Amino acid sequence: MPGTQDVSATTFLTKLRLVGLPVVAVFEASWSTPCRELRPVLERLARNFANRVEFRAVDAVEYGRLAGELKVWSLPTLLFFRGGREARRVEGKLPFETLEAMVADFVCPPRD
Repeated sequence: MPGTQDVSATTFLTKLRLVGLPVVAVFEASWSTPCRELRPVLERLARNFANRVEFRAVDAVEYGRLAGELKVWSLPTLLFFRGGREARRVEGKLPFETLEAMVADFVCPPRD
């Protein structure tokens, strides 16, 4: 979510509710090697799950207030949102296959 001003968690979550799809918000920083390494993995996931999940990159430095309000303490952090509510949180760089399985479960949760 590009921009030049910080936003509150309330504003961010309100915008997520308007998307209409589940959202994976990726909190990252340009200076972080793991974040830079994760970027192509996330781009591939975004292509694979197009029209089912929206991926949003959030610069944790530029949006420091938001990161703090959402208790994002390490980078990269992926927050999975459905209807503006956090459903899952993943910290650190994970392999494509692991993240692909997580996103697939998020989109189509296993039935009991």
